[in-house]
Amino acid sequence: MIKQLTKLMIGSLMVYVATHLVRTYFLADVVPIGFEQEPQLAWRVQSAFVLLSVELIAIGLSCLSTIFIAAIVMFGRGGEEKIGALCRAKVTRRHSSEKTSGYGS
Repeated sequence: MIKQLTKLMIGSLMVYVATHLVRTYFLADVVPIGFEQEPQLAWRVQSAFVLLSVELIAIGLSCLSTIFIAAIVMFGRGGEEKIGALCRAKVTRRHSSEKTSGYGS
């Protein structure tokens, strides 16, 4: 599990770096439309928006995989099973509380 999470983290960091370099190299002068006095080309604004969105998703995915790797390491050996058991217990508690809450009755 740690091996897959590490691959995910490295891959998402590579995507982040690639999109950041493309955005800063080719679209460095693009600013939000409300702050610019002269009109900008629509494709440049839209491209910058898409690249920034991909950057933010990639860095978020990298952060989440880093958090999961740290949690597995903190739990020690067998941490994957403990984390899985914790997740299953929370889902089971949530489903059991929904059944007894009286909604839809």
